[in-house]
Amino acid sequence: MDEAKVHRLILIVLIFNVMCIAVLGLLEPMFSVLWLLLFLLFCVVIRIVRPEIWNVEIKRIRRRVNKVKKKMNDVPEDTYVRNFDERPRFKLVGARAKDGIETPISKDIFVIGRSAEADCQIKGYNTVGRKHCRIVYRKYSQEYYIEDLRSENGTFLGTHKLEPFTQYILAHGAQINVGGCHLRFVKQ
Repeated sequence: MDEAKVHRLILIVLIFNVMCIAVLGLLEPMFSVLWLLLFLLFCVVIRIVRPEIWNVEIKRIRRRVNKVKKKMNDVPEDTYVRNFDERPRFKLVGARAKDGIETPISKDIFVIGRSAEADCQIKGYNTVGRKHCRIVYRKYSQEYYIEDLRSENGTFLGTHKLEPFTQYILAHGAQINVGGCHLRFVKQ
């Protein structure tokens, strides 16, 4: 028997065994286990009796698997969500000179408040909560959202008061009022 016929025979036996294991697994799991053991015995016999065929088959299977992996990795980049470094860059700027705030938004979840733990610290305003609100970047939509964190004096987007823990889309140039401090959401 020439090598090509042996390879075809092994491939047919592999496909037949996979199908039998699947069908038997649905009907009776114990038969499926026995068939799997029989298949493993077949593989061991081929490896012992004809190691050269076994090695060739293993190399063929690895080449096919690598081709599939390569095809999966060659998907155009625009079908995936953009990387963190490719996201649109924005910053918060104080609307009034006295605020003196200019902070780039560098995280997916960016907290605004007067606490030292906040990403954008607003000092000099007693009406700003420790963790007043936050800006969230969503990778799937590639947009920024603002969310009030149940602050006592509220967060305003323009003149609209935000509901606590509800996210609102932020657009370039949006006016944000955080406890009397006026901020603008602008591109860097």
